Amino acid sequence: MNFIFIDKGFGASLVLLPGWGFLPEIFSRLDLPFNYILPTRPVNGDISRGLYDFLRAYGIQSVLLFGWSMGAYQAVDFCLDYVWMVSGLILVSLRPSFAKEELLAQERDLEADFEGAMRRFYRRAFLGQKEDYRWFKEELLDIHLSRIDLNGLKKGLEYLAQKDASSLFAAQCISKRPWLFYGARDVISPFNSMFFKEMVGEVRIEIIRAAGHLPFLSQEFRGRFLRS
Repeated sequence: MNFIFIDKGFGASLVLLPGWGFLPEIFSRLDLPFNYILPTRPVNGDISRGLYDFLRAYGIQSVLLFGWSMGAYQAVDFCLDYVWMVSGLILVSLRPSFAKEELLAQERDLEADFEGAMRRFYRRAFLGQKEDYRWFKEELLDIHLSRIDLNGLKKGLEYLAQKDASSLFAAQCISKRPWLFYGARDVISPFNSMFFKEMVGEVRIEIIRAAGHLPFLSQEFRGRFLRS
């Protein structure tokens, strides 16, 4: 796994990890006061060693991890393995787990009609975010359909089948007091209060009202982030 460092002139760096079926370009409108570190291609599994090697090569001692959807699991993986390099955890649309039946149904849909399945998936992801979806269709949809392949998506589904968010509560991750964001209209990873009921005070949770699965695209997200 290769990464790229985008120097924006800040003292701290933010690692941006996209969700299943999305390219790193989905973060192109994100405007936060950090240098950015992004993968150079879709990520469909554990990226921990690749990111560690990249940070060592650049002489970067610690980073803030920003993982969205599947990327949130990858951020937790990295925290579990290299906690001393993690200054904080921002996890967006983290789902407790995915049912294997649901993942198998998604795989069958992809095999039967790849482009149609992806278009349906993107539409669900953007439910509640009409203007963001219009931007995505105009600017990013075509490159997503051309650069994302079936084999990579299958690997991502296999990765998701093995993951659950309970590892977030391991001592090394919870010590970072993770900051979680959810969209109130998210139908892919809706907020599950029961999952976090034992962790009140250990995790910070923000619900972005006018957002679906991509709450980081909203101005409300940026406003809350910068006020912290």
